[in-house]
Amino acid sequence: MTRRAFILDLDGTLIDSLEDLRSALSRALIEHEMCAASRDDVMRWIGNGVSELCRQAILHQRGEATDAMIDTIRRSMLIAYDACCIDQTRPYDGINEAMAALIRDGRRCAVLSNKSDNFTRRIVEALFPSEWFTVVRGARDDAPRKPAPDVALWIAGRLGVAPGDCFFVGDSEVDIQTARNAGMISVAVTWGFREPEALRALDPDHVIEHPSALCALAEMA
Repeated sequence: MTRRAFILDLDGTLIDSLEDLRSALSRALIEHEMCAASRDDVMRWIGNGVSELCRQAILHQRGEATDAMIDTIRRSMLIAYDACCIDQTRPYDGINEAMAALIRDGRRCAVLSNKSDNFTRRIVEALFPSEWFTVVRGARDDAPRKPAPDVALWIAGRLGVAPGDCFFVGDSEVDIQTARNAGMISVAVTWGFREPEALRALDPDHVIEHPSALCALAEMA
């Protein structure tokens, strides 16, 4: 069986969503008498879902973050994000061309994000052709989030591809660990929210610096 499937992270991999996320988080923080978040801070904190993002923001400003505080900021952030989630969010340069080439070559592709499922689907639907992704899946209460391998393995089944024949593509340590946990091929991208050196230190199977390299990976298979 050839390595013909790609499971891709969303934020920091397919799309640059940083400014919309920063804006929504900042609105929530200001609403509750805290300071706006910086781009650099949000870039460091992102990747493990909105609750963890809010927890890090509260810790940064107050030194402690109770469950009640996290839930309060999270609720406010989600309301704000609902209003702005595609205001400034766009695919990274080269992503559309790379994805179109993969689809033309018959590669099966899916999206797996720790962003909530409704926002994941909404953003993918707004920014990409519906036929590009066989499965689009975000975080849901009925399954563990990345780096747990459960949903990645479920997606591989839906794609009809063995786990070892899947490239798992992402911009964070969470994505690299998900690939390892699922027995997939880890691909770290350097254009996202993490420093390239930090990603290389995690020793993924591949590190790529431009979306066009996805097509080269497919050809290697």
